Amino acid sequence: AAGDADTGTTYYTHWLNALEAMVLAKQLGTAEQIHDLEHAWEDAAARTPHGQPIVLESQGSGVSVSN
Repeated sequence: AAGDADTGTTYYTHWLNALEAMVLAKQLGTAEQIHDLEHAWEDAAARTPHGQPIVLESQGSGVSVSN
């Protein structure tokens, strides 16, 4: 089979790419929404102290967050 060697270092990258492709194929979101959500998570992780839960804020990010 073609692709990366099975070292485990790219497993989650491939998993996430497949999930994003499914979201787009099923029209559950747009590429822009995925991109915005990715950056919202990066920002939330950067401002969260180590050992604390990451809180994803929906205000001002352009991302809709529902529980």
